[in-house]
Amino acid sequence: MSNSFYLNCKVQGHFIFNNDEFPEEEKVKFFKVNGVSILFPYLRSLVSDLTSKGSEQPVILPTMNVAQMIKDQEEKHNKYK
Repeated sequence: MSNSFYLNCKVQGHFIFNNDEFPEEEKVKFFKVNGVSILFPYLRSLVSDLTSKGSEQPVILPTMNVAQMIKDQEEKHNKYK
């Protein structure tokens, strides 16, 4: 069964890092993985809730290993540089 709708969502978080000992590059790396890991469950919930309002089956996004996904994407990107 296929769904007959298109959903485009954005989730944004505002994070503050209170430790000035870390270099900026490390902070970006930290939030790249942890920020996505924190926000993804909210996106999953939003998509499930929005798609459950119609007459079709709701879309339930799978859980993901965000750290591994980002690592794989970076390796793929570096491979084709």
